Amino acid sequence: MRHDEKEHFHLLERVINHSQLYIFVREINEEKDISFVSENVKNLGYLPDDFYSKKLRFQDIIHLEDRELVKDHIKKYSKKICVENFSLEYRLISKNGCTIWVEERSWIKKDDLGNPIRHKSVLYNVDERKRLENKMKETSKKFKAIADYTIDWESWLDVDGKLLWVNPAVKRLTGYSQQECLDMEDYPFSVIVKDHRNTVKNLLKAGIEGKITGNDLRYKIARKDGSESWISISWSPIFFDNEFGGLRLSIRDVTFRVKSDLVIKRLNDELKALNYSLSHDIRTPLHVISWYSDILVNDKKDKIDEESFKCIEKIKSNILYMNKLINDQLKLFMDNRKELEFKEVDLSLMACEIADNFIKTYNYIDYDFRIETDLKVYADESLMRVLLENLIGNAVKYSSKKDKPIIEFKKIKNESEYDGDIFVVSDNGIGFDMKNMDSLFTMFKRFHNEKEYKGSGIGLATVKRVIKQHGGRIWAKSKPGEGSKFYFYI
Repeated sequence: MRHDEKEHFHLLERVINHSQLYIFVREINEEKDISFVSENVKNLGYLPDDFYSKKLRFQDIIHLEDRELVKDHIKKYSKKICVENFSLEYRLISKNGCTIWVEERSWIKKDDLGNPIRHKSVLYNVDERKRLENKMKETSKKFKAIADYTIDWESWLDVDGKLLWVNPAVKRLTGYSQQECLDMEDYPFSVIVKDHRNTVKNLLKAGIEGKITGNDLRYKIARKDGSESWISISWSPIFFDNEFGGLRLSIRDVTFRVKSDLVIKRLNDELKALNYSLSHDIRTPLHVISWYSDILVNDKKDKIDEESFKCIEKIKSNILYMNKLINDQLKLFMDNRKELEFKEVDLSLMACEIADNFIKTYNYIDYDFRIETDLKVYADESLMRVLLENLIGNAVKYSSKKDKPIIEFKKIKNESEYDGDIFVVSDNGIGFDMKNMDSLFTMFKRFHNEKEYKGSGIGLATVKRVIKQHGGRIWAKSKPGEGSKFYFYI
């Protein structure tokens, strides 16, 4: 070997010995098992001499469970005429007993007759990669288990709309097994009832072509046993490294919900009719009483003494109060049935309009309205007006006996678990005892004398319903004689 070749060889040897490559040359038809082993076998805790001296054979450091695999693989490729190299992954055992995954890439040298005489192998340490792969397999197995055992019927359609996977929940919802679904030519449309089939087809086609999401769309399915049930379909596009991979469908049985909605609608319609009927039946005698009271006052005034006149005035006053109760109850009922229309609402501007209306209508010029600017929410505008009219109206009413009434509307620092804005309407009025807090938002419940503070007792119940419709919360803090604060978020 020339000098430059020797230098090149030694350089290559040093590189190998400082790498994670282990090189073995095994003689197949001679007594000597190992004719060469790289020095870096020391990384496994062994010495090259352990193999040269035959203290160890190569198969001794192969994991017991993998020895037959390696032996069969070598035998298989040794017999092949054309194939002279192969690769295989298996485990080695280090001297201290640790398991190390390696990938063997081997070359089998043959004589002129095609008989194998030498087996050269380079072993790459792939232990870290293999452990990561195993970890990913375990994670994948867990995620698959989660998907398989969800209550919802889950499935995956490819970019052409063909079913790739469906979870076991499909059998509970439809009666069809996973395999039966995979064998369907037009899944899931063959399960959808005919009247809804084309609609669902067009929606999912648009979902695939536009890579768009759909949510909670209700349709009927025909189960395997012939029965029908209502389902809610939602879908979203799947992406792998920014490449579109189809749609994920999530389907749940909403039969009970649909039937409940129909029952609720029927009951609401009946309740609406009952409300109008009762209000009409009550208003009619009230109108009669009011009419006769007017006759007594206008036509028989000279024949009525002062005490009787006061009684008639009380009758008329209570008729007005009864009419207000009826109107408030109907309004509360209609507000509760209203379909919410969400948009950005400027609460500051709305509160200023309400305050200005109180000042102009009732001449409340002594009131000090302190309204913070730029208070905005995403909510139903008309219901926000109902909410603020009641809260500000109550604050005005119950601070009316103060020399300098102060009504304030602002946003406060949020120190609760809720991560949105918290608003407060406060006054310096008569306040109330917190022991009555549990019934504060109850319909027709009043804490103060009706003669001093007029009202129907329905305002805070209305506020509570508005807050509930928006998924929020309202609460209050107060002390008798020190005013009240009503906090809310939506």
